[in-house]
Amino acid sequence: MKSTSQRKRKYNLKFRYGITPQTYAAMRRAQQGLCAICDRSSKLHVDHIAGTKFVRGLLCHGCNTAIGLFGERPELLGGRAAHYLGFHRARFEAWCNSHIVG
Repeated sequence: MKSTSQRKRKYNLKFRYGITPQTYAAMRRAQQGLCAICDRSSKLHVDHIAGTKFVRGLLCHGCNTAIGLFGERPELLGGRAAHYLGFHRARFEAWCNSHIVG
């Protein structure tokens, strides 16, 4: 039987980000358990575009917080963080275009 914390985690992943625990685990494996920006091995948080369920990747707390503090504006950042946001901005635009009903 799943614990209350496991059920809560499953609910939060699905409700907040639209992913399953299996998807999270697959993302974590694909990133080799490391933050997508700084390569730190720590608890990884789901990074998404605010106000949507579009998931960009998994980040450590520090990198996830920094992106939020910079308003998700890659032009204010340098190096890997700017590349990360720019790459996923293009993916998000393509995703939006594929979800337009018309």
